[in-house]
Amino acid sequence: MRKFFTAPLLIMYIGFLILGFGYGYYVNISKNVNDRIALEKKPERQAMTQGMISPATQMVFKTEYMACGHVKTVKRNASVDEVGMNEEQLKGKYDKKWQLQSFDSQMAVFYRTAEGYCPDHFIIKIDRDGYVGVFKNDADKGLQEIQKTDIFYGSLNEKQQKRLIENIVVDSEDDVSRVLSDLST
Repeated sequence: MRKFFTAPLLIMYIGFLILGFGYGYYVNISKNVNDRIALEKKPERQAMTQGMISPATQMVFKTEYMACGHVKTVKRNASVDEVGMNEEQLKGKYDKKWQLQSFDSQMAVFYRTAEGYCPDHFIIKIDRDGYVGVFKNDADKGLQEIQKTDIFYGSLNEKQQKRLIENIVVDSEDDVSRVLSDLST
């Protein structure tokens, strides 16, 4: 007789347990959805995030190179330290080199000018040791020598020397090879 009463009680306890978990889960989900809807509808919440950087904000940096006129653009998402910044804070972070052109919570666009040619060009000129070198421009670091040659400036004829003083600018590695070959003959 005792066995008969324990099996139905066990089933009833398990049933109540399942119903309790199900009801708790339903109430919790309903509350989270309602809270999220209420937050989205609050105008002060929207106004607060409207003028701030979020993790999804696109950061755009445009550099115009004065010698060639090319504009190079770099895009990235906002970094961790930029998230939560407003327009003034962002201006303060980049005030020395960059000018803020436009700002909203989706995108911040910065602009600057740089002397020289863009990194797409090769500059062939005399290095500090008096030899012919191949250089590329970096907006932050300036001209960087990427190739040294054994062509001494003093061994060149007057026409070649004049061209090197004015800097020889080319657009491809093939052009660099051609110019260096012409200078070495």
